[in-house]
Amino acid sequence: MPKGIYKRNPEQITRVFIIAEAGKNFIRKEVELSTEEYLFNAKKLAKIAKEAGSSSIKFQTHELDELPKRDQKRKEWIERNIRATPREFWEKLQAYCEEIEIEFMSTPMSKGAAQKLFGLVKRWKVASPDVVDRELVEYLLQTNLPIIASTGMSFEYEINDFVSLFLKEYDLTLLHCKSIYPCPIDRLNLKAMETLKKYGYKVGFSDHTDSLTLPAVAVGMGASVIEKHFTLDKDDWGPDHAICLEPDEFKEMVQNIREAELSLGTGELFVDTLEEDKRKIFRMGYLKNFKK
Repeated sequence: MPKGIYKRNPEQITRVFIIAEAGKNFIRKEVELSTEEYLFNAKKLAKIAKEAGSSSIKFQTHELDELPKRDQKRKEWIERNIRATPREFWEKLQAYCEEIEIEFMSTPMSKGAAQKLFGLVKRWKVASPDVVDRELVEYLLQTNLPIIASTGMSFEYEINDFVSLFLKEYDLTLLHCKSIYPCPIDRLNLKAMETLKKYGYKVGFSDHTDSLTLPAVAVGMGASVIEKHFTLDKDDWGPDHAICLEPDEFKEMVQNIREAELSLGTGELFVDTLEEDKRKIFRMGYLKNFKK
């Protein structure tokens, strides 16, 4: 009968890629600050995300060509962010992330934003609203960098259209996502992640619930990427902080994910070497009836 060691070394495990979605959470006050003050806040977010065990820290980048896609209330927020983050802001932030060994990411919210970020990121993130932005997606494809795309607020035909732009060998990850902030657990429909597997690419989960355990559940269902909103303080000013995890919560979520990875094993059916003594005690009278 097959025997083996169920517990694998961490080096043998394909590590789930965890994204601390900081977005624009370096903007912590209603009054506008200097670019250097925003950079200080962004570096602090990166450092604490690293300490919490995240694989990456992700922000959001805007440019003027995004404005026609959004409503007036959104436009004012975008313009503020453009003023706060010239190319030099992202260059300094990327260099700092490299120094502390956490991957720098930023979601380009338009083609112009992607052009601003080009050369600074190792992979792209496409936000849920923009899987239908053909101009942006086609530009990202030209760079040949891996792409992670959220599918929130999308009908199946829109996901089909998006995926049709990719060759089968492209490094694409589709994230199940519900664009509800926060998302009630009974509206999550996490099994849709299984449906996304039909496209033949990697899948993951962009989580907008306040749960610290559901990302680990998604890992058990095959997620290779987990994204979760992250802030230094939920009481900070701005639209996203309240739906984010604070550092201690994010750290606990990461620990849950890493435990889920360790628990999955290989899927093989065998008797663990640590079970052999129990077999001798509890099955002594039966063992002679079974061939080894």
